[in-house]
Amino acid sequence: MPLPVVETIANLAYQRGMARHPTLFERLEDYRDRMFCFVATDWSFAFLARPSEGRIAVRRLSAGSTADVCVEAPFAVLLRLLQGDVDGDALFF
Repeated sequence: MPLPVVETIANLAYQRGMARHPTLFERLEDYRDRMFCFVATDWSFAFLARPSEGRIAVRRLSAGSTADVCVEAPFAVLLRLLQGDVDGDALFF
């Protein structure tokens, strides 16, 4: 799938998630300018989010990127995290 298509879909999902959970980033206020990276281990994409920018950038894994924190999981797990269906602490710790 072309990156612009993936990025458009990712941003639609991101905006929908933020509309459903508007206080999510209030808890992360001190980190709003940090870069978060979510790597779909079963895809060749990384999803990059800086809360202060309010959008998702999608990059191929080979393109490299600098992030303050990175979470790696299969795409289905990342999607469930975005939807709020699972507890991230329970999955990763």
